[in-house]
Amino acid sequence: MRRTSVRGLTLLVVLALCTTACASARHLREAQNAFNEAARVENQERAMTLAGGASPASTSAASGYRTALTLLNQELAQHRSDLQRERLLGSALMLKALSLWRVADLDEDAKAGEELTRFLGEVRTLSSAKGDPLLGTRDQVLLYALPGLRDHDLGLRAPSLDTARRYFDSSVTVLDRALETVQPPPNHPVRVYIRLSQLATLRAWKGAVYVFESEPGRRAAQVEPLLVRFRTVAKTLEPSVSADPILRGVVCSYHQAMGLTC
Repeated sequence: MRRTSVRGLTLLVVLALCTTACASARHLREAQNAFNEAARVENQERAMTLAGGASPASTSAASGYRTALTLLNQELAQHRSDLQRERLLGSALMLKALSLWRVADLDEDAKAGEELTRFLGEVRTLSSAKGDPLLGTRDQVLLYALPGLRDHDLGLRAPSLDTARRYFDSSVTVLDRALETVQPPPNHPVRVYIRLSQLATLRAWKGAVYVFESEPGRRAAQVEPLLVRFRTVAKTLEPSVSADPILRGVVCSYHQAMGLTC
């Protein structure tokens, strides 16, 4: 299936989520800067694609994420106790998880994807230990959401409709579960991020149906339940949309892509 991701906006949100108080010396600040620059490059490339340009290889973005990953591994290996004392360990761990996610996607690196799965399990174990909270609300949600975000990426590359359906359905479900597990406040920005990610997945799922299913009746039968799910997710964004014209335009573009009025 051809990659037609609309991750640009959601990566901007991830970029914002990563600009935490990573003021520590050593490698953490450098890693954050490398990640932010890679996200900026990826957003720029996505915008070019959506504007009708050629789909970029994203090699420079992937290289930036790999640089961030190298720096984070050095920091965690050499200064883990310092990070914990400075209350920056959670930020470093989640920045590593996000870097692994982007490397696994952009480089189609299966090993990075496998490492991400293992690493998220380790972070969950650490975050569930008694004592001072390791992660803030945003990072807690991302911790549980990343497997769903990864499923979206895999769905875009699926060789068949059945495989795409499995990944996209898992993505939407896992993202729902992330919000249910952490229960961030109703007006928390991470809720908008997760809901926009779900809209992007449902749009991509509809695209997969059109790519792989040529019979009009069967296509319509498969798209209709996606529209129901889309409307349900979009409704949860209504309070945020009413207060933000830019967000309203983004959500409206998703509606149009699904063949719905906004």
